[in-house]
Amino acid sequence: MDSKHITLGLAAILGVGGLVAAGLYFYIPVEEEQQTPAPEVHEEPTQATFNSTELGLMFNYPSTYTLKTDERGLTDRMWTTIVLIDSELLRQAIENDAPEDAPAITVQIFSNPEDYTVEEWIKNLPYSYYKLSPDEVLSPTTVGGDQALSYRHSGLYENNATVAAHGGKMYMFSVGWLTPQDEQIHDFEHLLETVSFY
Repeated sequence: MDSKHITLGLAAILGVGGLVAAGLYFYIPVEEEQQTPAPEVHEEPTQATFNSTELGLMFNYPSTYTLKTDERGLTDRMWTTIVLIDSELLRQAIENDAPEDAPAITVQIFSNPEDYTVEEWIKNLPYSYYKLSPDEVLSPTTVGGDQALSYRHSGLYENNATVAAHGGKMYMFSVGWLTPQDEQIHDFEHLLETVSFY
């Protein structure tokens, strides 16, 4: 076989190979580019405001919560309790005939005739539930620009509590939770950031 025939044979083989490669390129479906889902954006719910000049207190809370107030006490020691419960959790609790069992954010305002300091009040009065603290650790913080103390205590739920004194009153803020990741803990912390005292 002469070199001319060899060259033509090689050219024919290369030509056929090129056509096959081109056919594969154009006719094998190309996988579509994977669309990366956009990251979820955690939108803060719209806020409602509690404002009472009588109690000397203002704060914001998610409008998805139901707010109830209650006044009770003795002649020399009155207190007001503000209970905030996620409306969906409250609905579920009512369906289960146990509305008092829904974990809640609670704000309690006590008269302080003895003029206790925050630490004295926490350690000496039963309203603080400090005796139910698993570790009895008091952590300094601020609420509404005033010095405060935070701690944990147990009960129907685990609770985070923060106590501040202002204008002859003692203010106790607390949140009940089932797990440390519960959304109401985030809502509670945001509430504390918005507190103003009169």
